[in-house]
Amino acid sequence: MSDAWSSGVLFRDLAASYDARHQGHLPQLPALSVQYADFAVWQRDWLAGAELRRQAAFWRNHLGGAPAVLELPTDRPRPRLQSYRGHRLGHGLPVSLSADLQKIANQEGATLFMLLFAAFNVLLSRWSGQQDLVVGTPIAGRRRTELEGLVGFFANTLALRTRLTDVQGFRELLHQVRSTALHAFEHQDLPFEKLVEVLNPARSLAHSPVFQVLFVLQNAPWEAGQFGDLEVSPAELEPSATARFDLTLSVSDYAGQLWLGLEYSTDLFDSDTIARLAAGFETLLTAIAADPGTAITDLPTESPADRQLQLQDWQPSPTPLPADTDIYTLFANQVSRTPHAIAVECNGGRLSYAALETRVEEIVSLLKAAGSTDTAPVALCLPRSVDMLAAVLAVLRAGGWYLPLDPALPPARLQFMLRDSGARVLLTANSQQGDFAGFPGIVVDLGTADGDSESR
Repeated sequence: MSDAWSSGVLFRDLAASYDARHQGHLPQLPALSVQYADFAVWQRDWLAGAELRRQAAFWRNHLGGAPAVLELPTDRPRPRLQSYRGHRLGHGLPVSLSADLQKIANQEGATLFMLLFAAFNVLLSRWSGQQDLVVGTPIAGRRRTELEGLVGFFANTLALRTRLTDVQGFRELLHQVRSTALHAFEHQDLPFEKLVEVLNPARSLAHSPVFQVLFVLQNAPWEAGQFGDLEVSPAELEPSATARFDLTLSVSDYAGQLWLGLEYSTDLFDSDTIARLAAGFETLLTAIAADPGTAITDLPTESPADRQLQLQDWQPSPTPLPADTDIYTLFANQVSRTPHAIAVECNGGRLSYAALETRVEEIVSLLKAAGSTDTAPVALCLPRSVDMLAAVLAVLRAGGWYLPLDPALPPARLQFMLRDSGARVLLTANSQQGDFAGFPGIVVDLGTADGDSESR
């Protein structure tokens, strides 16, 4: 029925009415020039025809080819049907950090919303491993001064797309987000439900369409007002037991301090996971405040405590090994212990330990037939594959040593490395043989790049 801005309007009018009654006279609220019904009629008439086509074209271009789902690492598999069960976690940022972030935003010609939104995308990208992200954000929708004093639902939701693929530093990302946001704000009048109709995405009961993560900056005007002798201040309500999306980050500014509210789906996340995410966001913002020009890949997205947990506390104690134990012996021991367990998977290829050992012995036979010795390296020019691992183990099993060659290198570079190394045997695949026509040694063809990709 109404939006967050309306709450401020209602509270202001309530305070004025209370104060007037307290002083013994009737409230004198200013007359409204328009009503919500007037806005509804105007919006329906204006957002039609050419204007509707113009806005729809922008969003179709902006979101074309975007990923349908932001796959954050969850504590449990996504259920087929959303239950909308959720919880909310609060996290306050230091006052000094809040001031530093506002200062940087001003220096870069951006708003605090743009800076926080850019940083949130860095965090989401690092957690999900995706570099093309779509995150929703609500806007007030009150583009005319006549609408500022009305109670009603003017808010709309925008789906902002951020690409981190070619971005080097955070400052560059901030400028990209600024441009994206400004263009989106120019086309903010298309209702979200109409956007879904325009995009017509594949629908699923497991997640919301277009985006699954929402970012909110709560900066709607709110004044304490005068309630006679009463002292009035905002209070935090009990956490809601629902979640509209996988994750919603709300940022509120109260008395110069930023407060984070994280509403999350309890079907997907545990509270400890969300607490780690919140602490990581604070760490990220602290690093940005220290140097907004830092490369995105160098920005930390986990708290010191979380980093300690991942790198040390979760790591098993090292197992001492005899000094004279070689890699192949360790592999052979594992084959004896778990012959049917999966040893390697790659590009659809999958081998058990026993099957991998069989493949290794096959390649060892090929090496012996080719006259491989321990005086010269065996060159391996194979893409990342099951056979690549089998070839490495085979060379070690035969008592030799190997020279890894990247198939993506130019042929001239590969040929130079072969000549310089003195290799006499080359293990490769059909797709690579054309690059080594002048190789004076023996080329061993392992067949397809994936070798034997059947499950065994």
